[in-house]
Amino acid sequence: MKRILSVIIALALLIGVMPLAVFAEGGTVASTIAITYDTSMVITTTRLTGEEVTVMLREAVTSPKGTGIDDPSQSWLVYVSKGSNYTGLVYKDEDDRFVNIYDSTEKLDPSREYYYWFNVENNDYNDFYWDVDNLPSVTVNGVAADVVCWNGQSETGDINVYIKAPLDETGDAVALVEIAPERTVVQRGTQKQFETTVYGTSDLITWSVSGNSSPSTYINPYGVLTVTAGETAEKLTVTAKSKVSAASDSAEVALIDEPVRIESVTVDPVSASVKRGEDVDITAAITGTDVLDLAVELTGANSYYTTWTEISRIGNTYVYRITPNQDETAETLTLVVTSVADPTKTASATIAVLPGDPVAHNIELQYNASAFTLTTDMTGRQASEAFRDSLITKYGTSLENPDGWFLYCDRNSGSYTSLARFNEEQDRFDSVYNSDEKLNLTDEYYLYFNIENCSGFEWDLDNLPSVTVNGTPADVVCWRSKAITGDVDAFVKVTVVAGTGVIKGDMDHDGGITVADALKALRIAAKLVAPTEEDIALGDVDSDGEITVADALKILRVAAKLADASSLE
Repeated sequence: MKRILSVIIALALLIGVMPLAVFAEGGTVASTIAITYDTSMVITTTRLTGEEVTVMLREAVTSPKGTGIDDPSQSWLVYVSKGSNYTGLVYKDEDDRFVNIYDSTEKLDPSREYYYWFNVENNDYNDFYWDVDNLPSVTVNGVAADVVCWNGQSETGDINVYIKAPLDETGDAVALVEIAPERTVVQRGTQKQFETTVYGTSDLITWSVSGNSSPSTYINPYGVLTVTAGETAEKLTVTAKSKVSAASDSAEVALIDEPVRIESVTVDPVSASVKRGEDVDITAAITGTDVLDLAVELTGANSYYTTWTEISRIGNTYVYRITPNQDETAETLTLVVTSVADPTKTASATIAVLPGDPVAHNIELQYNASAFTLTTDMTGRQASEAFRDSLITKYGTSLENPDGWFLYCDRNSGSYTSLARFNEEQDRFDSVYNSDEKLNLTDEYYLYFNIENCSGFEWDLDNLPSVTVNGTPADVVCWRSKAITGDVDAFVKVTVVAGTGVIKGDMDHDGGITVADALKALRIAAKLVAPTEEDIALGDVDSDGEITVADALKILRVAAKLADASSLE
């Protein structure tokens, strides 16, 4: 026995502590991404602005694109939402950084180096996630992209893709043609002028009219529609098509016999107020000839997501709903309604944008603590699901909470409201909601509550709310994004206990009892290393509350086949 002990001590002094490798589960987004775009629809030239080239590029993308994609088989998409600042033309500055010029109205500079930028997102609507340890390989029109990099290195983040866009001063391209007015009324025997906005290098347009019964009804090369007095059709379609590409747009024309007569356009109320994140309805009415239509414009908004929507149309009465975005900074919006047939008839409503109600300063959360026990038999995914199932506090994005807050934990919430592990190295909390790795006794785990404001409510940025969980103050409360419409994170420390799958004496978790386990126990017994809670749970085989030489010897006897593993339980 003394000889065995001497060997153990000698080996223990020679052996260092082996590093523990932790592997995060990869996402499910494809590792190879093929972006395609129609090269005939986009051109980079000093004849155009950054805004014009960006519109062309977004129209040209032919691979899966847009935030509305809902294909369970598709794991990624190119984000080209209208009005966003994603996917467009960029240039490299003197510091070798990419500068976005999606809204620039200046002509391109021949001295600059331009790139097409594609923002690629995961289709989290269908629960796809990135493998954050491995950037995907990306081709654009079959050629490897010049630069591929993370925009936010997270499972639900996105990647940026760049390809060189050389200047072309001789070619032509047109990606988009927009006709105005889109709808109009014309009296038989009169004329109507149409205009176009072209995104491209050529304004040359081919005009055509269809639906007419008389050949004397025509549109000339300058967009002037002539409707003969004998035209019997009730409606016409006017089309403007680029001579450079297939880009085109059409307008609807309603025909009447009497002169176009619009008597009045009115709105009710002419002034209103609405809180950010809530709705206000404005009713518009038009009187005059039978065929009536209104053009609508909302001005003054600073947020693209501040919107107006037509919610009803009965006869000559229309109802428009205005919704200021929760991040809207404008204090006043103006809704302008104008007769399409007679643009001199117009009316407007002024909408004062008010702050939302304050979110409650004291937030009380509850979950059924007896509904689940965190053990080393559970994965991060299983623990997160059990935690969400145990919630007593009402939650979900549809909640109408009079206190102005809710927990974000619906099916697509991803890393929100779940189990988190404290990352001591980077001093942050990492959600393990999607991990199939078993919990362990070494790491610190926390229940993570993500708290958001309801529509029409706003945070007091100068005062973090106090948060209690089951009546006890949360261990950590912090801003996730410090904005009036941001959210708050709360963390509660929880204990993980050894599960049935843990082998007593298996100090290195390799699934068996070996000499290495005995050596680790001996180093702890000799005070050469400090034990963790997990070490004590596995190595204290005589259950006296500490790891001693006696524990190391018992483990060694099992490793040497002198005793059965059951003797350690």
